[in-house]
Amino acid sequence: MGQAGHSALVWMEQVARGWLTWEISGSAMDLGGVQAVRAIPFLVAPLIVGLAVDRFDRRLILIGTQLTEVVVKLALALLIVTGQIAIWHLYVTSIVLGASMSFNIPTRLALTPSLVGKGEVTNAIALNSTAMNVNKIMGPILAGLIIAWAGTGGVYFAMVGVGCLTVFVTFLLRVPPEAKRRQALSWLHDLRDGLGYMLGHRDLMLVMGIALATIILAWPYVTLLPIFADEIFHVGAPGLGLMNAAIGIGALLGSLFIAWRSDLARQGLVLVGLNFVFGVFILLFAFSPVFLLALISLAVVGFATTAFMALTNSVLLRLTSAEYRGRVMALFMIDRGLSPLGQVAAAGLAAVASAPIALGTFGALAVLVSAGFVLGSRRVRTL
Repeated sequence: MGQAGHSALVWMEQVARGWLTWEISGSAMDLGGVQAVRAIPFLVAPLIVGLAVDRFDRRLILIGTQLTEVVVKLALALLIVTGQIAIWHLYVTSIVLGASMSFNIPTRLALTPSLVGKGEVTNAIALNSTAMNVNKIMGPILAGLIIAWAGTGGVYFAMVGVGCLTVFVTFLLRVPPEAKRRQALSWLHDLRDGLGYMLGHRDLMLVMGIALATIILAWPYVTLLPIFADEIFHVGAPGLGLMNAAIGIGALLGSLFIAWRSDLARQGLVLVGLNFVFGVFILLFAFSPVFLLALISLAVVGFATTAFMALTNSVLLRLTSAEYRGRVMALFMIDRGLSPLGQVAAAGLAAVASAPIALGTFGALAVLVSAGFVLGSRRVRTL
């Protein structure tokens, strides 16, 4: 329930922030920039985050991050309705929300095996992802409708209410005592120990490498959706909500697929295959002549990216010993910190050429990278 509420906030805000940015500046570079700065904390603070997750009460960390998001969204709502909102507010709050998420994501992932037992980790991660993706469908539609009815200020006030409920249900969470606190000699010792553990496991490094390539190539498409909604398909904020909902439908099916096939063999090959599927269908979306075909393409893109992330998380947790989960999952978040490389590049290419050319280029690169991993690494084919 806590994950469902939190994911509702994430996906409603995804639509609201993109549309608000486009309303204020009308700039593709700002669309990319506002999303890109959100990833900075994932790049600069993963080691500290990992140490904190392995040392302190993970339930309290989750509550703290959720309260932070409620305060930020309330501030934005008040700025919007008073007419004081400016583009710099979106940059600053994106960094704050990124910092909050940099703690929330590894904490939630590291906590999951303690709640369900190691044998059910893949299924639990997939069901957790399912909770998120139900709201990936409903959140964008609801956000688009509220924007059309009450403006962006109204949707941010709605998110404040959802956020308060999320904090409440997370407060009720019962966590096994052994998952609340990790004893250690010192922060510096923990840091060296965690880095040594990860660098000494080639499979962990390989999975993180595949994820890094995928995130850099995949995530820019979300940044450019407001341009497609406004200038390519002329469907406005409600249409942007539908586009995000189509992604959510595919994402829901992707997470259910991983839950159903939690015993997949050759998971490394499956990961690369999902990235290949993403590349093909993002190309189809970029040059879709009609809105319906674009929605179908986005649904497949949502399936591929969500199945990829759910499977990646479960593989990393399966390969990692319990005492290192917080540090490994936090270091995995470095991939998100590097995602601005793709977002800024895509926004810049869209500004110079066009949004379809930008996404088409990234889709083609995803196909080529997938082929490179399969041909260049024998371990990918047997992991």
